[in-house]
Amino acid sequence: MALGHQLPPRTVYSTFSVARKQLPYAALAPLIGANVRVGLDDNLYLSRWRLATIAELVQRAREILERISVRIMAPDEVRE
Repeated sequence: MALGHQLPPRTVYSTFSVARKQLPYAALAPLIGANVRVGLDDNLYLSRWRLATIAELVQRAREILERISVRIMAPDEVRE
């Protein structure tokens, strides 16, 4: 959070973490004004001993964000 507060206003950035911390960081990102990034290059597991697919990681991140009332942008919105 300290580094995020040092960025210039309106800077677009993402946060991420690896392994079991990936999804908790997905919840933290919007709280500090960052975008969310998840992927198999950072985390192979959906839960303990359960290998993930990229679709499952994205869906889990989406569920977490929706539960804390974060609006999910559509792909076209992100590209714009």
